[in-house]
Amino acid sequence: MIGKPIKLSRESEKQIIIQELSCFGIHQTSNGEQLQTLDYFSLLNMLAVQKAIRS
Repeated sequence: MIGKPIKLSRESEKQIIIQELSCFGIHQTSNGEQLQTLDYFSLLNMLAVQKAIRS
């Protein structure tokens, strides 16, 4: 079906957020924790804060 949106898995969405944070130069938390160890909502929060700071 044309025009039907693709539903990404939560893990795929998590990897996209990590990629976006990497573009901002962020590879770990302020505590030194690697982004890959964080859950989806923690990453989403980090990304939202970075976008707010940079806008």
